[in-house]
Amino acid sequence: SLNQISLGSGFVSKPGITCGLLFPHTGASASGLWLSSSDGVRYSYDQIPTGVSAAYRAVKSVDPSQWNSCGSCLWSVDESGTLVIKPTNGHSGYLSTSFRWRDVKPEKINEVKTCGVIELPESSGRMFDGLTNVVSMDLSAFDFSKCKSLEGIFFNCCSLKRIKWGDTDTSSVIDMSNMFRNCSSLESIDLGIYQTNQLNNVSYMFYGCSSLSNLNESSFDTSHVTKMEGFFPESSRLQSVSFGGKFKLVGKVDL
Repeated sequence: SLNQISLGSGFVSKPGITCGLLFPHTGASASGLWLSSSDGVRYSYDQIPTGVSAAYRAVKSVDPSQWNSCGSCLWSVDESGTLVIKPTNGHSGYLSTSFRWRDVKPEKINEVKTCGVIELPESSGRMFDGLTNVVSMDLSAFDFSKCKSLEGIFFNCCSLKRIKWGDTDTSSVIDMSNMFRNCSSLESIDLGIYQTNQLNNVSYMFYGCSSLSNLNESSFDTSHVTKMEGFFPESSRLQSVSFGGKFKLVGKVDL
C-alpha cells in the first residue's frame, strides 16, 4: 500500500481538494501520520502543510521526543517530561481535536507548558484525560473564546496540583461536566474571573477532588444550568467555597 508521497512547493489546497483527501490513513498509513522530510514533523493526514516541497513517509505512531502536529500547532515531550505545545509559526495557532499526546505513556509526562497564543477547538473535552503523572500545567497561552465543551479536560489528572490560566473568556462554554473529576491532588481552584453565562452542564465537575480545601466560583453564572448532579467535591478538607449572586442550585444537589 502507499507509504510515501512527495509534494512540490506549487501544491496548494483548493476548495474541495485538501491534503486530507490525498493522504491515505489505512494500510501502511493506518495511524494517519506522515513524517515530513522538510522539517521532521509528524503530521496528521488532514494537517499536511501546502506550499512546501517535501516527501512524506507513513509512520506507525507519534514520536513524543520529536515534534508532532495538532492543527496549526506542534507538540513534543522533552527529556524532563514536559509536554510543550506551541504554534508552528511561533506566534499564534489553533488546535485540532486530535490530542495525540494522550497516546504517550502517562508516566512519560509530568508537566504541561504552552507558548504563544493557541486557539482551542469548540470541542476540547478530554484534552488531558489520563495524564496521571502531571503535577503542573501552564495553560496561559490558551484562548478559550470559541470553545463550547471542556468536558473532562482534566479527567483523572490525579497528580495535578497547579494550573496557570491565561485567557478567561469562557463565555461560549456550554459543558464543564467532569472537568476536574478525580483530580485528587488539587487543593485550590480559582475560577472566580471566568465567564459562564452560557453554561448548561456542570455535573460531576469537581467529583473526586478529595484534597480540595478552597473553591472560588464567585463569578459563576448558573442561570442556564440544567445538570448539576455530583457537582460538589467529596472532600473532608473543604474549608472555603465562594459563590456570587448568579449562582443557584439546580435539582437535588448533595452539599
